[in-house]
Amino acid sequence: MTAIPSPTLVIDGGVFAYLVASTTARDSDGALVPDAPSPLLRAREDLISLREQFGAGRMIMAWDGGGASARDKMIREYNARLAEGVAAHPAYKAARRARRDADPTACAMYERARELTEFLCVALPAWGVEQVIAPAGYEGDDALATIARDATRWPGQIVLCTSDHDLWPLLVDPRIAMFVPGDELPFRGEDLLKREGLTPTEAASVAAIAGCASDGVRGLKGIGMAKALRLVRACPGIVGLLAASTPVSDIMIRASIASFDPKAAKFAEQAIAGREIVELTERLTRLYDVELENDIAQNAQKGQKEDGN
Repeated sequence: MTAIPSPTLVIDGGVFAYLVASTTARDSDGALVPDAPSPLLRAREDLISLREQFGAGRMIMAWDGGGASARDKMIREYNARLAEGVAAHPAYKAARRARRDADPTACAMYERARELTEFLCVALPAWGVEQVIAPAGYEGDDALATIARDATRWPGQIVLCTSDHDLWPLLVDPRIAMFVPGDELPFRGEDLLKREGLTPTEAASVAAIAGCASDGVRGLKGIGMAKALRLVRACPGIVGLLAASTPVSDIMIRASIASFDPKAAKFAEQAIAGREIVELTERLTRLYDVELENDIAQNAQKGQKEDGN
């Protein structure tokens, strides 16, 4: 009988560090605690608890790469092509950084998370937790996705410990589950429809059309998740057809939507007119397969997650 591999638990390092740093710095009412104790002990306790909860054979902490964001480069290239008078797309996560910088409490939490990250990079190997870093310019989300998609290197069940919606499309693979810190149980692809109202397959296309407010990715103006989902269900291949940018593809979009959901026809015209922003948004919300680094010696200097999401 072939042994069933124990689950591999893959943790978003930036989210983990921020949550531990912030929860240990506040009392039960949410107020900041003066001279709060080091969060390192709490981090170890949480990791032990996660290992026991999932019976994890391997635990991997995934960190952001440093350097200039590859997604910001995509935005700059898009903005350079815009016609005069057309509003430029803001920098990636710019609004989130602005909100943080304007809030002294948030700044203190991010600094505390940054310090915890430095300690974790040293402590995790002794605790039996592996670490990987995304290449410069890419995010911990890309590292999580790379691990989740590689069934040869990481066989068996994969549990992604993160709160990031960008990873929902990965749940199309029945090997993969997602655990949001604070929840009691993980969820899989079949649970996503009940939980969020869409399937993993639909999630990537909806994000490409509606954007991602938390990351400052615009999407089509006036089309949120609900309208985007109507478009995707009326024409499942709409994102690829928009990218094709041909008269035939536009006819196919209009015909599919008219036959499935005539009331969504006006949204289809918005999508066709805004195909360039849909193309950009698809690239910004896409999860990239990347070459993972395992040398953690300079991890603290590589610019870990600034935002905790």
